[in-house]
Amino acid sequence: MKKILQKLSTKQVIFISAFAVVGVGLLINSFAATGFLSIEPEMATNISGCAQPVSDNSASDGEYVQFGNGANCGLDHSGKTIPAHNYPVPSDAIFISPAGSDKTSNSPDGNDSNSGTSVNTPVKSISRAISLVSSTGRKTIVMRGGEYRDWHTKGGGKDKSVYYESTSFTLQAYQDESPWFNGADIVSGWKSDGNNRWRLDDWNTPDFCTAGKYYNSIEDGKPPFYPTWNPDVTVRSICGYADSFRNNTNVAGDPQNVFINDTKLDQVPTLAQVSTNSFFYDWYNKKMYIGQDPTGKKVELSRRTQALMLNKGEDGGQYAIKGIGFKRYASGGWDGSWDQNWTIAGTVFVNEPKKPMLVENSVFVDNSAIGLSFSQPRNVKITNSVFAYNGYSGLHANGSRTAADGGRDDLIVEGNVFNGNNDENNDTKCSQACGAANVKLNNMVGTTIRNNIANNAPAEAPGLWCDVHCSDVNIVNNVTQNNGGNGIFYEISRDGVIANNLVVDNGTDNISVTSARVKIYNNTVIFNRPQGSIARGIEVFDDDRCAVCWNDPGIGPDTKNIELVNNIVVAKSNAELSVNVDNREAVGKYATPTTTTNTKTSEFYDKFDYNAYHRTSSDNELYVWRYDNGTTDYHIKSTASFTSKTGWDSHSLDLSGSSDPFFVDINNGDYRVRQNSQAYNTGQPLPSDVAQLIGAQAGQPISRGAISWPSF
Repeated sequence: MKKILQKLSTKQVIFISAFAVVGVGLLINSFAATGFLSIEPEMATNISGCAQPVSDNSASDGEYVQFGNGANCGLDHSGKTIPAHNYPVPSDAIFISPAGSDKTSNSPDGNDSNSGTSVNTPVKSISRAISLVSSTGRKTIVMRGGEYRDWHTKGGGKDKSVYYESTSFTLQAYQDESPWFNGADIVSGWKSDGNNRWRLDDWNTPDFCTAGKYYNSIEDGKPPFYPTWNPDVTVRSICGYADSFRNNTNVAGDPQNVFINDTKLDQVPTLAQVSTNSFFYDWYNKKMYIGQDPTGKKVELSRRTQALMLNKGEDGGQYAIKGIGFKRYASGGWDGSWDQNWTIAGTVFVNEPKKPMLVENSVFVDNSAIGLSFSQPRNVKITNSVFAYNGYSGLHANGSRTAADGGRDDLIVEGNVFNGNNDENNDTKCSQACGAANVKLNNMVGTTIRNNIANNAPAEAPGLWCDVHCSDVNIVNNVTQNNGGNGIFYEISRDGVIANNLVVDNGTDNISVTSARVKIYNNTVIFNRPQGSIARGIEVFDDDRCAVCWNDPGIGPDTKNIELVNNIVVAKSNAELSVNVDNREAVGKYATPTTTTNTKTSEFYDKFDYNAYHRTSSDNELYVWRYDNGTTDYHIKSTASFTSKTGWDSHSLDLSGSSDPFFVDINNGDYRVRQNSQAYNTGQPLPSDVAQLIGAQAGQPISRGAISWPSF
């Protein structure tokens, strides 16, 4: 696996800041628990599943399609319930069941001395079930409902490391049952410590972060999750890049977790800070402290680091995960032999699957670092699943970088919920391998991210992020809202489409692009910019990295051939609306005056027009533009002025005032473009590739801004 350098640095910038851009697009696919169906959004008839027809005069012929809570639809954003499913049971399945109080079905107790070959003789452990796949040739493991306090280990035992499994198999839930892999154990033996605190002695977890190294100190005896900017410690720390958890108020790098009656407690850095809803782990003395009486309560502590590590499928078969939950694992960290790569730290990690793989109707929740991670996820489809409150990111994947390096990835991420990932508040301004996000992808060759909801990632974590040499990536028909960082970020990459997304109230750039040959069409961006905020609408920039300067061929091309068309950008309250272009010199130890000048702002765009902007006051700045000579104009207050200076945006709408000019009901979150709006059916006809991706007709008039989006 390749080492990924993902440094966030000073930028060459074009951005539409306080307001965001919005365009028009129609959804082409609907997702239900049983699969996908194609629809014609303008017809709005006989649509079932998650898509529902909504009659509204804002669409042509009085019809409109919006994703809603249709039959067999509806995902639990909290991640507490597994999506509905009803998988047929193969006649040659291996059966697995929990035992005792962990069981939630009428299955016999699982026992590893059983044959596992009938519903009445289930085995208990996932390791035993996988061994039976190898010995019997049966390729499907059917899991009965309940809690599997388990992981796939070679030697067994609670302190043994998970290991790679190269035998392929399908892991699926029994019909209408909810099997959960649980990385935590119920723990007793608490003692009163006074001051409304209770103590558990000898809580010893040596295999956290990296097997056998969790108690190795760094930087004058400090724990391996100690926050620091010291670059030497950053390399040595085994719990992660130490400057990615430099916030010393939340202990983000420590994978310890405590749950009381299924409620997750916050970790605090000192004993004095322990309260009813928090815990403190004394790393030096191996003692755990909580702030509520555990008597009569279920107290669980994370014990296991990962559930599964799947390797290629060397037997020529396929992996699949269907209807399974994964929660409360102490995932995170790395082994130095893996070249310090976050990717392998997923609760479930899949390495280079040789055959197409399906992950559907599954849940990854409350894990310490990453929920699901891949290396080179070729022809993998992830659908109708929930990724919630994982400590670092919900989904993480590192692709093939270029087709020449090993072929295309063609990952599909469709119809999922990503909610509140980066729950540990990791930082995104670290020196290496920054990846805290709802979704973080790198080096992907061919990826489609569509019809997803990616909301509420805290700190400065983005919603949807593809970074470092991504190519042929389509980000369409998604919702990204209330993320602390960017809503959508396409970074130092090339050849992408960002279209028909609803992007609302994200903390920094709502849409950010620093890449080549990207089409940004028909997005709706709505945001607030209170005093002190750095929120912006759409930002297109060329940062100061280049391949020769950083001696890293993974750094993508300079920003150019951008199309920015048919977007709506709205700044709420008294926010500015600015488009910023910044052409800075490339930097790095290999930089030379003749080889490292990045693209100028005049080189960025092929198309920049037919957008629509609204701000509360026309006196607020609309654009910020850095000219090729290095001077910056921060005070372009109208589209007319901008057009006269640059030639761009000549057909765009520039509106201001206290009343919203575009939407059905902006105050209640109904962002459909209404028929009497100036944005209705006044956009530029779509190119055929964009039209096909979002389910619209090419060459026909279309409204500006997004028209349909998921709302399950």
